[in-house]
Amino acid sequence: MGMYIRKGIKIGPFRFNVSKSGIGTSFGVKGARVGLGPKGAYVHAGRGGVYYRKQLHGKSPEQAPNTDSQQPRLPDQPQVGNNLQKIQSADVSEMAGESTKDFLNELNSVIKYKNKATIFLMLGIVGIGVMVFNGVPNYLLAVGSISVLVIWLLLLRRDMRLNKFYLQYELEDFLGQAFTRTIDDFKTFANSERVWNINAYGTTEDLKRSGGASTSFDRKLIKPSLSVPARVKCNLNVPTLPAGDETLYLFPDRILVFQKGKFGAVTYSDLEIELSESNFLEEDSIPRDAKQVGTTWKYVNKKGGPDKRFKGNYEIPIMRYGEIRLKSKSGLDELFMLSNSDAGKSLETGLNSLRSNG
Repeated sequence: MGMYIRKGIKIGPFRFNVSKSGIGTSFGVKGARVGLGPKGAYVHAGRGGVYYRKQLHGKSPEQAPNTDSQQPRLPDQPQVGNNLQKIQSADVSEMAGESTKDFLNELNSVIKYKNKATIFLMLGIVGIGVMVFNGVPNYLLAVGSISVLVIWLLLLRRDMRLNKFYLQYELEDFLGQAFTRTIDDFKTFANSERVWNINAYGTTEDLKRSGGASTSFDRKLIKPSLSVPARVKCNLNVPTLPAGDETLYLFPDRILVFQKGKFGAVTYSDLEIELSESNFLEEDSIPRDAKQVGTTWKYVNKKGGPDKRFKGNYEIPIMRYGEIRLKSKSGLDELFMLSNSDAGKSLETGLNSLRSNG
């Protein structure tokens, strides 16, 4: 039989428990108590030998260990239907070289931190409500309310300290100039009237019903901006690219990749940039900064003219769009399409400035 030592100190409606697991506190009346202990918040209620105890947060001891690392890795380019091939970055846990491992561990611990002040305040309100319902004397209500307020303020101060990651950049001459140029080039890139993230692409089997287009895209309109990640306090706003499941933050010394609640990092020396242009059959409104290179029909015949077997056949403008693809050996893979076919060159120039000064 295992043995343990536990000591309790009672002050009015409050009970402080000291054990080998740590210090916990609970408050309430006989038969109904709420508390906050080393293993998280809980509710304890009941009388006459029948009791109920519910852990409100935290991992239970019986929870199975995380086996994500044991799962087989998905193919780099999985199929998503309709002959479309998904463009998918690897898990960001693979984007962590030796030089960035400690940095990422600290950053991700901040991102995963759960604020405890709000949980305790809700428990405190419940506890005070229980005391009022059970007719506890006013002086005990006052002691309980003041205690809840004090503990909440202490936890709030702790949360404010632990849920922020601070980044302070003092850029030297060459890197400072390079980052300034990158910001200017990024603004030119972002001023493209439309920027899309390409999620998947593939060949088109039915050319007659696709206006003669041989390639189809799954795209999503995005808005590049200057910002910083949530919970990160920084003296710089950096170029930010939303990209489906990922968000790319272009810091002066590295690209931070946010994916499903955690960060990875790609160094500029590991970054590969591919620029290209493509013709796109635009069935949405035509961007004002795009180049139109021709027209086609929604349903085409073998000679490229309108297929008269289909009613309501209509012309579709053929637009010349720019594309820029960002890749790395560590698994980054993102493709962007731009209504301004020249805008991708601006982003490439800015990234190359940082790469040459990295």
